[in-house]
Amino acid sequence: MNADAARDVLDSQTLLGPTLLFAAFTGVLLFASSLIAGWTENWFVFHRLDSAIAWNPRVEARLGTARAQRWAHWWRRHVSGLAGSVSLGFMLGLVPTVAGFFALPLEVRHITLSAGQLAAALGALGWDVLREPAFWWCVAAIPLIGALNVGVSFLLAFRVALRSRGVRVGDRSRIYAAIRLRLRERPMSFLRPPRFGSCAALGVLEPIGVGQRRFHRGPASRSRSGAAVQPTPAHPPSVRAERVEALSSASPVAAGGTRCGR
Repeated sequence: MNADAARDVLDSQTLLGPTLLFAAFTGVLLFASSLIAGWTENWFVFHRLDSAIAWNPRVEARLGTARAQRWAHWWRRHVSGLAGSVSLGFMLGLVPTVAGFFALPLEVRHITLSAGQLAAALGALGWDVLREPAFWWCVAAIPLIGALNVGVSFLLAFRVALRSRGVRVGDRSRIYAAIRLRLRERPMSFLRPPRFGSCAALGVLEPIGVGQRRFHRGPASRSRSGAAVQPTPAHPPSVRAERVEALSSASPVAAGGTRCGR
């Protein structure tokens, strides 16, 4: 990269321009690549191509039975990732060109590509560029680009998942409220995975009776006034006591109960 190309990078990647808009558009492309990846895996499984590879006479004669089985298993595990990566690469490279053909000023802002271009511009311009505000405007745009890439793609995928599962509108509002509550109370849980086996950290559904489930929220939540609010019991105490007595004499498997491993 020469000095002129490096200056173009600083002018195009700056936070003062349409970088965030292009980053959100790139999130749509990420979502589209995930759709292609899912469709490819479904097509692979529906047509049983892993079995076709494993038991193909030519493949089996050339690789052997054991290696053919491993080759089929490798394709079964990685076909989705390969399809997503290849389709995303094509879209990141071709969509701006096709949009320019139709006089649409669309560009892509992927966090990996943007960070790499900024590092290359730093190498081309030297350490003196660190004294320029334009460079730091580009640095400030990098985390926002990543947040929009992930946020837009996740939001679109989440909406598709809700519609595919047939979640009602009222239940969707409760799910959104739970996500906002988690974001407000424990924002780091979106960035740092919880410890394995912790029911309170994972927020899993714990059985409390036959056919009854309650969301285990761990510590008591707080109301708007700041007072602690305990979770509302799913049943009156007398009903829950009868269920406990009934379950105490039954095995965990027969009662349909499971516990989160510690």
